[in-house]
Amino acid sequence: MAVLVHCAWVLVIAPAVLAVVSALVHDRFRPSTAAWALAWSAVVCAAAAVVTLLVAIARAVVAIPEVADWLGWPTGWPQGDKGLPAVAMLLLAWLVISAVRVSNYRQEVAQVAQSLHALLATLPWGGEEHVPLSDGSTVVLALVVDPRVDVIYAARSHPKVATTTGLRELIDDTEFRALAAHEDHHVRGHHERVIALVFCAARVLPFLTRVVHQVLYLVERAADEVGAAEVRNRPLVAASIRKVIDAMASIGQLVPRPMSERDVSRRCAALLASPRTARWLAVAPALVAASSVAFTVYGVVDLIGLVPG
Repeated sequence: MAVLVHCAWVLVIAPAVLAVVSALVHDRFRPSTAAWALAWSAVVCAAAAVVTLLVAIARAVVAIPEVADWLGWPTGWPQGDKGLPAVAMLLLAWLVISAVRVSNYRQEVAQVAQSLHALLATLPWGGEEHVPLSDGSTVVLALVVDPRVDVIYAARSHPKVATTTGLRELIDDTEFRALAAHEDHHVRGHHERVIALVFCAARVLPFLTRVVHQVLYLVERAADEVGAAEVRNRPLVAASIRKVIDAMASIGQLVPRPMSERDVSRRCAALLASPRTARWLAVAPALVAASSVAFTVYGVVDLIGLVPG
């Protein structure tokens, strides 16, 4: 019964609690910190889930009389887990499906990266824009000749970020500098890794799907803040975001992707509002992850303690 309680907490309750926490932490402290905190907490929860699944399956296997005899353990051990073998079959299926889902996600990411690289190779080259930032660095953006409004991050290309001439003509130089700082923060902050981590975690624990959505929002918020700090004009950046998103909807994008109107409105509102801070919430995701680790460690120790001396 103890194993089933561990599984319930690690596989269902902790991820659901983390999803609730993720809704509380947005816009309460630094977006970049919140994104990393949620992403790593999700990864820890997913890792704890994998270990818990393996422990539960191991307990079911050693409960088989033939296996117990072969190992020299008392037949029918452990006595309190009579129904565990049947449950373990479901847990084994969960583990296998999770592995397949993570593998599929990695293949999808590789295919998208390859498609973006191929797309950029077919578009007319419009040169490069070198944008100096206030910290002394220079951001290099590739320009592709296309009337649609879009900006693309392609890890295999150099420069890594490309923007269309349609977008360049839509915004003025100040807005473009904010855009350059925004995209540069995505690259420097390794946001693609943050997103990959939380997506993989959600493939193991479906209850973390809400956390994925929050992390996607938070990495954009973090880049928005950097762009606003670069030009020292938060209302301008908020208006620019709205203008670009509306143009993407009306003119079109190079790579069509869904835009959440609610998230766009939240991003603009956050830039126009006074920053809210509740730093104590930063520990909330870590506490949820720590609880999953604690239950997992207890299960492992319990399994080891049942081994005959």
